[in-house]
Parts: sequence; structure tokens; C-alpha cells
Amino acid sequence: MHPLHCDSAAEPGYRFHKRFGMLALAIGSCLGITLGLFLLAPPSQLTSLYSIGLMGYWALALCVLLCVQYRKTGVTRAILGTRFRRPFLLGLGCIIATYVCGSVSMVLLDLPREPFMVTFYDDLDRGQIALLIAFLILFPPITEELLYRHFLLRLFPYQRSEFWAWTAVLATTVIFTLSHYQYENFVTLATIFIVGAVLAVARVRSGGLLVPVLLHAAAEVAGLATNQILAQVL
Repeated sequence: MHPLHCDSAAEPGYRFHKRFGMLALAIGSCLGITLGLFLLAPPSQLTSLYSIGLMGYWALALCVLLCVQYRKTGVTRAILGTRFRRPFLLGLGCIIATYVCGSVSMVLLDLPREPFMVTFYDDLDRGQIALLIAFLILFPPITEELLYRHFLLRLFPYQRSEFWAWTAVLATTVIFTLSHYQYENFVTLATIFIVGAVLAVARVRSGGLLVPVLLHAAAEVAGLATNQILAQVL
């Protein structure tokens, strides 16, 4: 079995202050965009479509930061990484199994659906719902993978040893789970934690952002599908 820290795209040198500065800049960019949009064009109603659409601006800003960060060493390599097939297939299988087990657990334990998801499509017509689904599959995977599995994960020298690799995976997964504070059900939070861990491991093993972004998009599809199924069952 390969060690977790087998990322052959390791970057020369480790400078914590530079990596922390990039993380701070990434977070600051997202906060600045959010504040600017609220001041320039305050929404008449804060809908799910507006909230997820906002992540599109975050994704654009974070992509620009990534390009600036790797303008000398190569943006393409940072995105594609060094491995694809095995990390993607293993990650996809884990994500599907996680959502299936989570859904079955909710049915067997007779747990109610998440209040957040019950009202997720409120005040939206069919066209807006279709647009929201498209936004969900595109924007959160890019934004959250850049923020958590790139700028945050790089705070840790995860390419040095197995210890640091697992420390980076655990720390980013905990923060990723805590950031989804809108969810209340322990099964949902457990699902998010496991998916976050899968994405972090995929990021380290693949050596790039493409695999975790694609897996995150698959997780969004799985989440939407299981939500519709649970709406019929619970």
C-alpha cells in the first residue's frame, strides 16, 4: 500500500508565512466580494440561488489567486496533479457508499430530513431550480476545494511525512465539517466529515486539484439525489 504522502509534485521549500498569507488573502477575497455585493446590490430576499451564485464569484477570485501563485511553476500541473485514475475511482466509490449508508441510516433511525434541505428550493420556480442545481455542481466544488484542500491544506507540510499528511487531512476535514453549520442531523454531519476526508486524501494522493473537484461535484449530485429520495420516503 502506498504511503499517503506520495505526492511527487512536491514543491521545493516550505514557508509557513507565505502559505498563511495566501490563505488569508483567499479568505479576505471571499469576504470582500460578499460585502461588496451586499453593499452594491443588496438582495431583496436571501435565497439559496443567491447564496450559491455568490460562490461563483468566490470561485473566480480563488482561481485568479491560484494562477498568480503558480505563474512561475505551472498552473496546469497544480490542477492536473500526477495521478488521476486510481484516486478518482477509489474516491468515487467511497462517496457513493457514504451517501447510500447515510440515507439508509436516516430511514432506519427514522430521522427527519434536514430543515435546511426541506426549504432549499423555496421561492424558486422551475427554471431557477435548474439553475441552482447547475450552480451547486459547479461552484462549491471549485470554491471549497481551492479554499480547504489547497490554501488551507498547504499550511501543513503534508509532503514531508505520513504524519503531516494525515494531520493535514484531519485538520482540514474538521474545519470543512464545522463550516457546514447549517446542518443539524448527526448523520448528515458524519457524511460531510467522511466526504471531506475522502476529498483531502484524494487531493494528497493525486497531487492536484482536478480529482477532488470532480469528486466534490459527484458528491453534490449524490447529495441532491438522496435528498429527493428521502423526501419521498421520510
